[in-house]
Parts: sequence; C-alpha cells; structure tokens
Amino acid sequence: ATIMVFSSIAMTGVKVLTAERLSPRSVAVAGISVALGSGIVQVAGCLAGLPTWVTTVFGTSPVTVTALLAILLNLILPKEKTEATK
Repeated sequence: ATIMVFSSIAMTGVKVLTAERLSPRSVAVAGISVALGSGIVQVAGCLAGLPTWVTTVFGTSPVTVTALLAILLNLILPKEKTEATK
C-alpha cells in the first residue's frame, strides 16, 4: 500500500510538471533539485564539515532538500524571454 501511495504521489508530481510545455529552465530546476535532493541524503559525509543545524535541516529528508533547492533555483535562475517581452 505504501508503494502505491508514493508512486501515485510521484506520478502526480510528474503530471504537474508536464501539464505545460517544459522549458530548459524548468527542466534544469526540477532535475537539479531532484538529483541533489536524493544525492545529499545518499552520501553520508557530504555535510560533515557544516554546522549541526545544516545537517539537521538538509541531511534527513530528501523531500526537504528537493523542495528548498527547487524554490532557490526558481528564484536564482534567469527567466526565459517570451514573445511579449522581446
């Protein structure tokens, strides 16, 4: 039952991402966030040199890392130019 719930949630997320045409920027935001979110949790010592609170916030949940990275990258990466703004 747990696998079914998680797979349903994951596919809902994919459906939301693909509901509109994906731009290179949105692919980068989603891809980097997911890769780093899962990678930081998998590599145990990657946060060892940082303060304890960083490990507490970022080292325990890949969902937290992925969400925070997606928000941060969405704010940092430049937006695409549209036909109206050219």
